[in-house]
Amino acid sequence: LHKNINKSVGERLRESCATVDVHVHDKINNYNFDVQFLYSTPPIAGLARAAANCRHAPLDTTTSEQSKNPLETIFDALLQSNTE
Repeated sequence: LHKNINKSVGERLRESCATVDVHVHDKINNYNFDVQFLYSTPPIAGLARAAANCRHAPLDTTTSEQSKNPLETIFDALLQSNTE
């Protein structure tokens, strides 16, 4: 009886570990997607500074013309990061 209980508990633990492993890998993949997407987006703070300072961002010298279409850039980054 003791061996059967140990065997049953061991099987349940292995199944639980496999389930947790799948969930952890899914979360890691989701975070990886988020990081790749955010890395590919333009600096939004620079856009706000450029709009407030005569189309020139004082901290990084980015002009508003250089970031003419930030939504297009963000959308492109989203598409490139999402391989599905």
